[in-house]
Amino acid sequence: MSYSDDQALDQINREAEERKAARLAARERQRADKMRERIQKSDLDGPNYGYKSSNSQSDNDCRDQSQQLKELEEKVKKSELRIDELEKERVYLRYQLDFDSDELIQLRERNIQIDRICKNLETETKKTKREKKDLEEQTTRLMKEIEKRDKLIEDNNLVLIQNGEELNSSRDNGGTLISAEAANILALGNGSLDDKIKSLAEERTSLKNEIKDLQQQLEEEKDKQRMNEKYNVPTQSNYSNGPDSDILLQQESQRQLTEYRFKIKKSEQEIATLQGNLSRMETQVKRYKTAAEDAEKNEEELKQDRRKLQRELREIQSKLEESEREKSNMSRRIERLRNSRVSSLQS
Repeated sequence: MSYSDDQALDQINREAEERKAARLAARERQRADKMRERIQKSDLDGPNYGYKSSNSQSDNDCRDQSQQLKELEEKVKKSELRIDELEKERVYLRYQLDFDSDELIQLRERNIQIDRICKNLETETKKTKREKKDLEEQTTRLMKEIEKRDKLIEDNNLVLIQNGEELNSSRDNGGTLISAEAANILALGNGSLDDKIKSLAEERTSLKNEIKDLQQQLEEEKDKQRMNEKYNVPTQSNYSNGPDSDILLQQESQRQLTEYRFKIKKSEQEIATLQGNLSRMETQVKRYKTAAEDAEKNEEELKQDRRKLQRELREIQSKLEESEREKSNMSRRIERLRNSRVSSLQS
């Protein structure tokens, strides 16, 4: 039943009560008026009536009529008092009805607001569940990427070291990824990773200086050889030892020159290999370190977001349960008010 139907029903009941009270009052007044007319008529017809009946009977009739008139007047007064009481009761009930109607309107508005809040909470709950599901999927995807990264590290024979010591897992924090060859090179020295890298850099510089000196000596030896061949100048050994000594000296020089060239070539190859390995290691270290930091950062952010969403979900569920309880209480209160109003109208 809607609010307009309740108002129409209340108006009909009030009008019916007013009409009933008015009819009762009019009926009592009519009876009193009729009784007064009868008494007046009997007073006017008194002399003629004395001829027809005795004086005692006439007195009795007058007393009876006076008694009836008094009774009717008392009934009229009681009816008027009853009408006043009914009017006061009607005013009170009207006031109470208006108050209950206003309270009912407020309760219904509150109920509508609670329904709206419940719908919003349900929408937020669904949204939170979707976000939680997306975060779980993203976490799973990142875990798979981390597993792929670990497999790639293993397939490329890379090693994670920290302070010069090999770690067991590539997920340890603060480690550096290098190749197995570089790890073997670093394992030869003592100290931290920075100390070993500095030692390798110093050794590389020393090798470069040594190669530079050897190249300079080789160039000087070549210049001397060209000068000797150009001017055919014999050395002190040629004067002292003869042709055989000259041949032996040339053979020894040629052998040393070949060894120097081989050493230079080998050193250059080693330097190029070390430089290539170092560049590759630096690139791999930067790439894998960046990937590991990003993955760990994303994983930590996802964990924080997940905890935050779970906390928000619990709060929303608590608010939803509280709204449901408040809605149930409002419904019971509205039902009690409706029942009390119906019972008051029926009484």
